[in-house]
Amino acid sequence: MKIEADWLTPNRYSRSQRPIKEIRGIVIHWVANPHTSAKANRDYFESRKSGTLGFGSAHEIIGLKGEVVLCIPEREMAYHVGARAYCAEAVRALSPYPNNCTYGIELCHIDWEGRMTRETMGSLIERLAILCTHWELDPVNSLYRHQEIVGFKDCPRWWVRHQADWEAMKWLVRSEMETGESCMTFK
Repeated sequence: MKIEADWLTPNRYSRSQRPIKEIRGIVIHWVANPHTSAKANRDYFESRKSGTLGFGSAHEIIGLKGEVVLCIPEREMAYHVGARAYCAEAVRALSPYPNNCTYGIELCHIDWEGRMTRETMGSLIERLAILCTHWELDPVNSLYRHQEIVGFKDCPRWWVRHQADWEAMKWLVRSEMETGESCMTFK
């Protein structure tokens, strides 16, 4: 897995440099733009610095070849789960403003269903195992789909529409943490 830091320029709309005191969960997203690269999606977040596109960013983006582009340092807040109101369960488990305690990962995908490449999935599982170990998070209880935080987004689409695959992915991350070996079973 290739990891490259390509930090967003500090600005009000995509990289405020506000600190995160404690990571309580990791939120998974889809870029909603098939066949685009991690770099292109990083550059989209960079373009938000003018404010004309509003707030938006993520800590990292995993591309179609499994490459990881880091956009925001892990201890800085990203604007990846903004909403006027949040789901009650997310507020209970995380905070009244989940951006201040979650890490956001965007996933590139190959179609409008949100299917990912094997390389994207492999890097995601490996990254989640590393991050969950680092922050002492249980992936079965600390990984969230964007929809679970805000209630209305179809994000990440594949896992919103395929609940069993979402649950299986979380268990694959736990297995990776326990054994250090990927047990990929996705198509």
